[in-house]
This record gives sequence, structure tokens and C-alpha cells, in this order.
Amino acid sequence: MNRALSLLTFFIIAMFVTHSYAQIKFEGLDLDMDEAAPKKKETPKKALPKEKKGKKTKEEAKPAPVKEETPAVPEELLPSKPEKQKAVVAPPVEEKKPAQQPAFRGAITFDALDLGATQVADKAKMDKALSLMKQGEFQNATILFYEILSDPKNMEFHQAAEYNIAKALYRMKKYYSSLNYFVQIISKGPAHRFFQSSVEWGIFISQKVADDSALLQVLARYPDVEFPAKYRDQSHFLLAKYYYEKDDFEAARKMINRIAENSLMYPKARYLEGIMLYRENKLQDAVNVFREVVKLTNPKKGLIVDEQLRENAFLQLARIHYQAGQFKNSVYYYEKISRDSDNWLESLFESSWAYFRMGDYEKALGNLITLSAPFFKDEFFPEATIIKAVIYYDNCRYPEAGSFVDEFMETYQNLYEELNKIVIQKMSDDKYYEFFHKMEVSIGANTSKSDIKRRIIASVLSNKIAKRYNEALSQIDKEIQSISKQSGYWRNSQVAKKAIADLQNEKRRIIALAGAVMREAITTHRDELRELIQQALRIQLEIETAKKNLLESQLKGQDFSVQLLNKKYTGATEDDKLYWPYEGEYWRDELGAYHYTMLKGCNK
Repeated sequence: MNRALSLLTFFIIAMFVTHSYAQIKFEGLDLDMDEAAPKKKETPKKALPKEKKGKKTKEEAKPAPVKEETPAVPEELLPSKPEKQKAVVAPPVEEKKPAQQPAFRGAITFDALDLGATQVADKAKMDKALSLMKQGEFQNATILFYEILSDPKNMEFHQAAEYNIAKALYRMKKYYSSLNYFVQIISKGPAHRFFQSSVEWGIFISQKVADDSALLQVLARYPDVEFPAKYRDQSHFLLAKYYYEKDDFEAARKMINRIAENSLMYPKARYLEGIMLYRENKLQDAVNVFREVVKLTNPKKGLIVDEQLRENAFLQLARIHYQAGQFKNSVYYYEKISRDSDNWLESLFESSWAYFRMGDYEKALGNLITLSAPFFKDEFFPEATIIKAVIYYDNCRYPEAGSFVDEFMETYQNLYEELNKIVIQKMSDDKYYEFFHKMEVSIGANTSKSDIKRRIIASVLSNKIAKRYNEALSQIDKEIQSISKQSGYWRNSQVAKKAIADLQNEKRRIIALAGAVMREAITTHRDELRELIQQALRIQLEIETAKKNLLESQLKGQDFSVQLLNKKYTGATEDDKLYWPYEGEYWRDELGAYHYTMLKGCNK
């Protein structure tokens, strides 16, 4: 959000598109494991070592029956109900297909006279792997499936083996590894026998991982594919978000328009539409859409309960009304943000400008007291000092205004120069990530580091997208460690080695994405500080000009000095509040309720 503000104008361009998605119930188009190959008497094989088993969880003991994986449709999904909740996610279930459907594309016949010894052995290996899946021996099953997948002679079994490896890895809670296989299947397009089932699984697993960009990238190749009904709206929303982040608003709207109005995805889709209208400067249209989102997320009457989405809509409404000069309406929406919200501090800061424009200096300065509380020592609001300087200047308190300008320049001039050195370095995105990671470790270990530098590094790393990537990297590291701790025979298998190699590749990809986000964030901070420094210098010039005019008037024997008048104030409060003098201490229950009384000021 650009915080470059003039004395009389304030423009905010910001958006909050949450990554959290409303969850939907999954019902299967998945093939039953029994049908991956026709039943045939097994050829005796040397047994693989059995997995060590302790007390099994319900999921690890054996695949749950279809009935257990397919809960009834929750009442909150029915459009006739006034109150809606998020539906419970269940993994795709395995639906039985008609017996006459061939097991594989180009399947072999089952006449014993037509089968060679090699084909019989391959068929037996496939049956054995499927049997192990049913018994919950997923490690052994993945080894056999991978052997089948790696053998070019088993081409007719490759698609089923690839698909079942993905499912087995999910059962082993190796979510990124599983998602990698499903993404590989989806990337091969609808011609792959398990394309639609893999789309279902991919969307389901994407709810369990922090980063779904790899899935979105391949889904975007097939925007006109008819997605499975149970996943259709969510697929369209994911694609709309993907296109939006690519600044392709036309493609994003195409996806949004395919989402049903009674879908749990609809409020999120409308919010995304509002953001696009706002960025296109269609403010009235954006206001109408954000108001619609507020209604759709009403806890009592709305389509869904999503407090975060509702507050995001309030925040956008506040910003638009401020931009339109409707400061009272702006404050109304800012005050809708809960103290427990991640947006609360941002709303306090932004509303300070609205209070200032309304002439409510006491509340504007009171909000800034909250922002300076030790509870928020890692928050980065350099513009707060500028607001103080502007308020005191507006009240003819020139010495105090000048001291705030000096404080700002002393604090942020050197920081700007340091940030500029970072920005102008020619580093790749992955090097940017490594740079900030090292700075984070260094500052965390060295308490002597400047507090302001700690704040700006925290600000860069707390970027919503950067946090998502960091969480994904943490999840991938844990998954790699988990694979490394598995039993030796599986840990050293080819399927495990490939899983680790794929995870390392995914890690490198996400590091580059995170580095790009951090580069953009630090560049934005640099540019904001440069503009704030310019604004501080303008305030300083205005102060010096006022002093010069005063001195010249005195030399001419004229007295144009400003008369500071006593400000009226009272300790009276609303019925639900108490008056309590601020003496430098902070209490959590007082945050956001401070009023700073200016005892003297001029009338302009």
C-alpha cells in the first residue's frame, strides 16, 4: 500500500485477497482400486518386508469404506438455509465403475493363451501392489507401483501406477509429494485416464499445503475443461485468483462468471471482482460489490460465515470513502475492524488520517499512541511521525512540528540509504531470499541491532504472500525430514529418492518466488521512505517559512505572531467507557481507546 501522502491528500491503493479458501465436501469420481487391473489369480511372489506397525490410526489401518468417506450433504450447503457454515472436507472417495469398463486404455485380453509369461508377471505385480494398498501397506505398494512406472514394457499399467503412487503418498501424509504426482497427471491433460480424478485430489490436497501455485499453473492450461461438479466452483475461483495475480482481469472475470451464486466460493469471487473494479478506479461499482460481500458474509443472514473476508470488505469500503473525501463514512467502516483482526493496526493507522481531516486531532493522535505501544514493537509505521508533524503544524505548534520532522529524518534517512543499496544490487530472486533469511537470523540473534532495522525486516517477512511461501518451505523441509526418517528399505527406495528430488526442486521454485516477493516489498519500502522524506522536507520548509515571516514582521515593528488559544476538553465519556488519565503505561484493554488532548492551538 502506497503511503505517500501529501498534507491535504491521502491516497491508498491496497488490497487483501485472502489465501484461505472456504472448504467444500468432496465426493468421488475416483476409480476403485480393485479396477486398476482386472482380477486374476496371483502368481506367487517373494514377499516384500512388511511395514512396522504400531497402533494404527483409522486412516493408516486400512482405507476407509466408501460410506465413511462420504458424509451426507451438510445442511449448511443447502441454499434454503439462512445461516451457512464451511463444509467439512473429505478426501475423494473411490466410486465403483461398471464391470464391463476396460481397466486400461488398450487393455490386454484375459485369455490365458494370449498372455506371455512377462505380461502375467506384470499383471501379478499390479495386483499385488493394489492388494498392499488395500491392506494399508502403502510403502510397499509405492515401491511396486514405481517399479511398474519405471519399466517401459509396462506402458499399459503406467497411468494406474502413477495415479496410485499419488494416492499412497497422500495416505502416508506426504502431501507435497502426493500433489507433485497429481500435478504431473493433470499436466498431461484430459487424455490421461485419471485426469478428472487427479483434479479432485489436487484441489483437496491443496487445502493441506501452504502453496498451491504449482497446481494453479497446470489448471490454467485447461480453462475450458468441464471440471467435476463437486469441485467446479472452487476450481473456477482458484483459476480466477491465478489470473488476477497475473493481471489478466478479463480471464479472471471469465472464471468468476462461472461460479454459481449459491456457491460457498461466490462471496470470495465477488470480493475479487471488487478489488479489480477498485484497481480500475471504478469506485462506485467497487463500493456496490463490497457492500454485497458484507451482506453475503453476515453471520446471521449471509451465505457463509467468513469474518476475515467481511473485514476485508469493510477495510476496502473505508479506503474508498476516504479517497472520495467522505471521512465520516470512512471512519465508520474503519471502526468495524475487530481488535482481534490482523487488519486492526492498519485500520487504526489509516483512520488517523481520516480523523485529522475531520479536525479530530485528539483521536488521531490517540491512535498513534496505540501504534507506539511495546506490544507492537515489530510493526513498521514510519508515516506515524509525519502525521504528528502535520497535526502540530496545522495547530501552529511549529517547534513541536519541527521536532517531529527532525525525529523522522534522524530515524529514516540512514535507513533509506541502506535500503537503496539493497535494491540497486543485481541479485537473482533466490539470492534475495537468502539475503533476507540471513538478515532475519542475524537480527534475531543480535539484540544490539537497530530497532528500526528489525521492524523493516519483520515488515518484509510478514508480507502475506511471503509468509505463505515461508510456511510452504517449512512444510517441505518437514516432509523431507519425514521421508529421511522412514524405515531403511523404503527410505532407500527409488520412489523415496524421487520424492526427495522432487521436493528439492519444489523448494528451489518457491524460494525464487519468495525472493521475488521480498524484492518487491523492499523496493516498495524504499520508494515510500523516499516520498516521506520529501514530504518531511516540505513540512520543514513550511515551518521555516512561517518563522521567517514572523521574524520579518517583528523587524518591521509589526506583530504577526500566532496566538495559541486554550483548547476545550472534558473528561466526560460515553456510558460504556471510563475516563482514565494516560501516564505512560500501556494496558491491553485500553489500546485503541486513547485520546490525546491538545491544550493549545491556533484557529485557522
